[in-house]
Amino acid sequence: MDPTVLVKWMSEGALSVGFAQANYVGAVAEAALSRFMRRRVEAARDILQEEIRRGTKRPMQATSEEEGAAIVYRYMRASQEGAARLNLRLLAQAMAGSVGDAPLVADQFLYFAELLAPLRRDELILLGRMCRHADELKSWELDMPDLKRMFPPQSHSRYAAIGVELVPSVFPDGLSFAAAAASLVRTGLIAPQYSNAYGGSRPPHYVVTPRLRELMRLIDIEAALDTEERK
Repeated sequence: MDPTVLVKWMSEGALSVGFAQANYVGAVAEAALSRFMRRRVEAARDILQEEIRRGTKRPMQATSEEEGAAIVYRYMRASQEGAARLNLRLLAQAMAGSVGDAPLVADQFLYFAELLAPLRRDELILLGRMCRHADELKSWELDMPDLKRMFPPQSHSRYAAIGVELVPSVFPDGLSFAAAAASLVRTGLIAPQYSNAYGGSRPPHYVVTPRLRELMRLIDIEAALDTEERK
């Protein structure tokens, strides 16, 4: 499906967003709410158009208009529920095919949209940095099962280096950095890794998961951050 069709649907209001007009809402409040929702949809549409203009590098495999409509509806819902511009841009990247090399399937988009839409900016900055160093942030169990744990793995050193880079420029202190990493575990995009080097225990560090590697073929977090910072 041509991604420009999605913009056309948004522009024409082909989908009802499903906000009930309750009887107790006054006409003035109802009009204000409508203007607010319209502005958010228009902003989301503009972001999608920008990503489409970057060029489509891969196809979107929406096999029917219903699947395409589901993608547009989820994107519009994210905008109306207050998703930040950065989060919307990541969803738009996936929809437009402006980055990555994997075809987008409707079910896949709906799944990742649920993960990405509510993420905080600092969580996305951390996630983007981990994507940059994904080859070093490997799991002992999944990627290097035969190595003995005599010394801390390379992933531990890289994760620590990311902490140094982001504290205090993004996170005020190490505890806030660790809390953000722990909160991202809920998405399944990163996972904790424990090292018992030197006979003692260390705090967990975090590694990328196959789910994040799949997402990396659809979006580029640091490119989206750079675009939004230049706005």
